Amino acid sequence: MGKFKLPESGQKMWNDVVKIVMLVLVLAIVFTAASVLPQKAGRGEINPPANAKDFIGMDAETVKIRLEEAGFSKIELIALDDLKFGLFDKEGEVEEVSINGDTSFKKKSVFPKKAAVRIQYHSFPENAEEK
Repeated sequence: MGKFKLPESGQKMWNDVVKIVMLVLVLAIVFTAASVLPQKAGRGEINPPANAKDFIGMDAETVKIRLEEAGFSKIELIALDDLKFGLFDKEGEVEEVSINGDTSFKKKSVFPKKAAVRIQYHSFPENAEEK
């Protein structure tokens, strides 16, 4: 028995299919690599030191210091005045961090150095009366 051989037109078509599949694979690899690799901050820009969700539950002052060390300067601490007993959340524990309104930023995100940073944290109301 001999080898199966495609007619010349079939072989050309097969070569074209292989080329298209290879091109699609190369493009998929390039786009995947571009989305996974961290973006480098340019002049006047900075990357956050962590993902937004990584700050949740941390001490607000610690988060502020980490963001200042990364280069952010417009940082606002916002007390939520939401604690009654402090059983589930602790005073000073971060509820949410936003940079220029973005509450789901990633470590690879890029922001201007003058970006507005808001750190919301759990606290007891200032005017709470003791009973």
